[in-house]
Amino acid sequence: MSKALPKKGLGRGLGALINDSATPMREIQEISLKDLDPNPGQPRKEFDEIKLKELAHSISEHGLLQPILVYPNGMRYYIIAGERRFRAAELAGLENISCIILDECDNQAMTEKALIENIQRDDLSPVEEGLAYARLIDDYGLTQEEIALRVSKSRSTITNLLRVVQMPEEILKMISNEFISLGHAKVLLSLEDVDEQILMARRIVREGLSVRRLEEMIKMRFREQPPIITKVATPVKEYSYLNDIEEQLCSRFQTKVKLRGTASKGKIEIEYFTREDLERLMDSWSLSV
Repeated sequence: MSKALPKKGLGRGLGALINDSATPMREIQEISLKDLDPNPGQPRKEFDEIKLKELAHSISEHGLLQPILVYPNGMRYYIIAGERRFRAAELAGLENISCIILDECDNQAMTEKALIENIQRDDLSPVEEGLAYARLIDDYGLTQEEIALRVSKSRSTITNLLRVVQMPEEILKMISNEFISLGHAKVLLSLEDVDEQILMARRIVREGLSVRRLEEMIKMRFREQPPIITKVATPVKEYSYLNDIEEQLCSRFQTKVKLRGTASKGKIEIEYFTREDLERLMDSWSLSV
């Protein structure tokens, strides 16, 4: 990273995006808001208006504490990371905004960087995140393993979200609107019939079913079904809420985390892959050597 831009001044999310010695980068510049365009590969589609107004007020009071990341596009610039700050700056009435300009960044890199920043800030809904992974696979040929490595999540997390976004549109809207959780959606995936998934999702909303209660109901349903002699029954993959905890820890620490054991006893394994990874974890825990 350039000495002119110390890591501690950028924040964890942006620091992780541009902490790459192979990425040419200029120093911070003030750019007119009128010269900036949203990233066409922005995975985040919805912005909370109340939170935008809160951020706009903070910017008015304290200024922009972290620059946004942009890439030249002719005489204009694409916003790679920081569209929410850009929108809030507009609401605050700013004319210019602090930007870090990347000299080289293709469409794939723009999509990846925007995705990583949003994930690190927990800004994406599960549906937006899953659709972004699908785009990296469909448009740029990345494998699930490659995506997992880039965003510091387990492959199972990527696989689950890719399966979730293939569910009916009605269920995806329920997830995006937080009427049902990602945990609910994963349990619903054990139902092969799409109509059954929708009916059960409606019941979750109507009756306020917990993930555990939903799991029990689906298990009971399969036990009550008469055995089919003509074909081998497809085994139902059981869902464990420990999977959710593991995925949340992976997202929190931005690295691979494994839970081994049961809900009452076990251990947590946190992996790191470079010295910088270890130092980042130590810093997040307020530890020093």
